[in-house]
Amino acid sequence: YRVRDDGKVVWKKMPIRAQQSLENWDMLDNGETIGMWQRPAPDYQLIYLPLKNSVHFRTTSLYNNPEGRSLLRNAYRPWYYKKGLEEIEAVGIERDLVGLPTITLPEGMKVDDESEENKVAIDWAKKILTNIRVDEQDGILLPNGWEFELVSSPGTKTIDVSATISRYAKEMAISLLGQFVMLGMERTGSYALATELVDMFYLSLEGFADYIASTINKQAVSTLFGLNGITRDLPYIVHTPIRRQAIKDMAAYVGTMIDKSVIKVDEDLTQYLKRFARLTEYSERKL
Repeated sequence: YRVRDDGKVVWKKMPIRAQQSLENWDMLDNGETIGMWQRPAPDYQLIYLPLKNSVHFRTTSLYNNPEGRSLLRNAYRPWYYKKGLEEIEAVGIERDLVGLPTITLPEGMKVDDESEENKVAIDWAKKILTNIRVDEQDGILLPNGWEFELVSSPGTKTIDVSATISRYAKEMAISLLGQFVMLGMERTGSYALATELVDMFYLSLEGFADYIASTINKQAVSTLFGLNGITRDLPYIVHTPIRRQAIKDMAAYVGTMIDKSVIKVDEDLTQYLKRFARLTEYSERKL
């Protein structure tokens, strides 16, 4: 906050505090959160932020957890397995292309021999098997009696790894109601289904936008006007619609309303429709 020359208290700014800068929460014995300790970049000095001077957003108030619950939490499990399978798939593709490296020990040499010389030789062979790559600098120099070869893969798999990875990708999208982005990647789905899924996604965004506006009204607007001695008939903040209706749908609606004499074409309607179609943005530009 800051005080203007006329004595009115106004908002100075609303900077966002990085979540990773959180050091710990300042809480009373009854569980009420009253502040936050943080170590922000670049100097990472400990700073205290009282909650009364902040706007605190969280996705849920369950158990009065000040951190809420991440929207990506449900996507973590499929992401974890998907990441692991992608690494396995990459290694498997490499082995299928270049073959599985195999080293045959000299005759009479045993793997379980505990002698120091044998251990050094076995470790050396393991490093070759682990680090071998087929590129412009590949090549192996072996002592007499050692044999190296690349064993080709039979090319058959009992599990379709790509299908499993795709399934986990879908689960990640579903956790955020974003499964409609997957419809164009396969030969399934329809326009009607995509429309329904997009509508549901926008509905969820509207819900979160309502929550953000509500939090600002409860924690910031009421405090601001209270500091200025106003406690009744307070204004409130609302968000603009997130989804834009299709121009053809708007045209059909307005045309029907005009035909039924429900509305009349006047200057306000004309200007609104021009703004809706973004015609004024281009007509007002100077070439």
